[in-house]
Amino acid sequence: VLLESAADVTLGLNPPMCGAALGNHPECIQMLCQFGDSPSRAGFIDLSAIVQASAENSVEAVRELLQQRPMLNLSRTLNFAMWHRGATAEMVGQLVDAKADVNEQLRLPLRSMFGMAFFLHGLLYRWGVRRTTGTRIAYHSVGATPLMFAIIRGHFEGAAALLVAKAQVDVPNARKKTALDFAQELGAPQFLMNALEGDLTVCNRMVSSAMANRFLVSHVV
Repeated sequence: VLLESAADVTLGLNPPMCGAALGNHPECIQMLCQFGDSPSRAGFIDLSAIVQASAENSVEAVRELLQQRPMLNLSRTLNFAMWHRGATAEMVGQLVDAKADVNEQLRLPLRSMFGMAFFLHGLLYRWGVRRTTGTRIAYHSVGATPLMFAIIRGHFEGAAALLVAKAQVDVPNARKKTALDFAQELGAPQFLMNALEGDLTVCNRMVSSAMANRFLVSHVV
């Protein structure tokens, strides 16, 4: 009714398109696009709808956004997915199939909301005021790859999926740290250490199992 009454779809701190992406509502995304909204819409936090959907593991929303615009800009999608809740084999597979860069090095404008937040939290880590996973990520975020985010966060399914997708292990961030460095420092499981050294046997099995389980769940539901 609101759309038929020509409601402004650009209003709000986080416009309807971004809200639909966060909430994993593909039918709302489709309807918004039918009434002229853009699937590349961004919110007040300077993150596009597909980045927000990726971060929230909104798989169906990501699929719908890509159907609406196959050449959608996928910059930062994998980085934010590994940082937040989207570190799953299914999300990685979907974004990689859409040509997201598995080795993208995150660089956020300092004046952006997340850029400033990461900078301030990074200072807390550097000064030893607060040493948490969140502040560690912030401190190492400049130039960090999706694989680095996954390892620091302990998202091992996501890390396995990235390695199967041929993510590089020796790309350094701005502080000259690599994914392998973080895995060693944080005591990553042995299967992941093996994968970082080239043995993807367990990672391949893990990703295949995760995708099979997701297939079964989706068909049961």
